[in-house]
Amino acid sequence: MNNSIEQVNSIFEQPWWLDAVAPGRWDAVEIRKDEQLIARLPYVKEKRMGFKLLGMPQYTQTLGYWIEDTGAKNARKYARRKELVAELISGLPPKYNCDMELDHTCDYLFPFKWNGYKLQMAYSYRIEDIHDIDQLWSGLADNIRREIKKAQKELTVESDHSIDDLILMQSKTFERQGRKKSEDRELLKRLDTALSEHDAKKLLCAVDSQG
Repeated sequence: MNNSIEQVNSIFEQPWWLDAVAPGRWDAVEIRKDEQLIARLPYVKEKRMGFKLLGMPQYTQTLGYWIEDTGAKNARKYARRKELVAELISGLPPKYNCDMELDHTCDYLFPFKWNGYKLQMAYSYRIEDIHDIDQLWSGLADNIRREIKKAQKELTVESDHSIDDLILMQSKTFERQGRKKSEDRELLKRLDTALSEHDAKKLLCAVDSQG
């Protein structure tokens, strides 16, 4: 099974990911030139309190538009981006509200504003380069380093557990917090299968002396 595509910003825009988290509810606006894909914007249809919505499926951090990089100079690059983003927006289903979290690479947003969308800044922190562990360690706050050293004495990190272990821990967490039990067991299993088929997962568990 291989329905991956190269024209994405992140794993969350892969067709197989969207098939797992939003089966039958997602589609994508695509723009092609000479049969070659040059721009793409996936979306997911939902209903919330009776309203039709283009929203975010569970476990999906971001979606967003992808535009082919032609290597053009900035003037032409942004003129082309302006045209393509506007065309992608015009291809979205009409009469739908929109509540989407765009990928951080989607940094040209004026066409959304011009088309009546309300934009709101959101923050996400990421470490781009994790190859130098010593540098990462030195960049941590003192209290965080102390907590990590303490955890290293009490816990071991294992990678041979199954999705059923994760679901069990999730259920126990909800129960302990007095919250309604999560009803997404089948979704998690479906997503786990898709991730395994595409060699795109690593399930890590921190285990104490009592297992």
